[in-house]
Amino acid sequence: MFERYPADWWPLEVTGLYYEQLLADLDFRAALAVLFQDLAEPAERLETLGDAIWTHPDFRSFQPSIVPEWAQYWNAYQDYYRAYNDVGQELSAFSARWHLPTEYGPQDVWYSLNLHLASPESEPTLLMGVRIRSQPLVGTLVATGEVQSGSNRIVICMKLPYIFPNVPLPFLYDPVEQNRAWLNERIDAICANVRQSILSQAEVLESQVEAEDWKKRSTRYTPSYLRRIARALYLRAVKCMKWDDIGRKCGVSSPNDFAKRVRYFAAQCSIPLPKS
Repeated sequence: MFERYPADWWPLEVTGLYYEQLLADLDFRAALAVLFQDLAEPAERLETLGDAIWTHPDFRSFQPSIVPEWAQYWNAYQDYYRAYNDVGQELSAFSARWHLPTEYGPQDVWYSLNLHLASPESEPTLLMGVRIRSQPLVGTLVATGEVQSGSNRIVICMKLPYIFPNVPLPFLYDPVEQNRAWLNERIDAICANVRQSILSQAEVLESQVEAEDWKKRSTRYTPSYLRRIARALYLRAVKCMKWDDIGRKCGVSSPNDFAKRVRYFAAQCSIPLPKS
């Protein structure tokens, strides 16, 4: 588990929990199985058409002899995007019906469908597609290697979060003139100096990470709290329950305040909620 997360991490976590709520709905599972069955053949056709448009005539040549090849390629290109649009409309309609996130819902269904087609013996399920989140590069530029290019030597550098503690300098300890109390004071001073140098550099690294909008996990965002939010999203979006009823179902004492938090996450997750 990370110490800091990107700002959109919590909506993603809630989206995954929201999908779990949907998958616990037998009607949703049945509808998903029907969709996967209906899209199995179009998806395979789309893959075949996609493979066809990867092989095209030589773009650098416009000789009359390749005109038939160009015509064939253009027809395949049009067939692919017509099929792509047809499948996309089915995915969008399913997502809208089940109140999936408007931003990623169709892509998640498409991703789940392709996984199911690769393992048709598995039960249809809804998974989140790949979300690329690169960790921020912070720290000090450090030489990690070098390459020779002709007569030039190129040094490869990258930022690494190294901490360089202050190195204690040698000092004199004369047991004739100094006692252990003096030595312990000296040791404490050295340790305090090293500790402070480490903490100061750590604060700089932490500020660089937070400048990239990676924050510590809020104490409010416990797994049970996020699961409660996902449950409320499902009850409101799919079951169209009233907020008072949702508050009782989720065991909250202030339904109005809870509704504000649920609406906030609905907006962050792009999950459409009924207005009334």
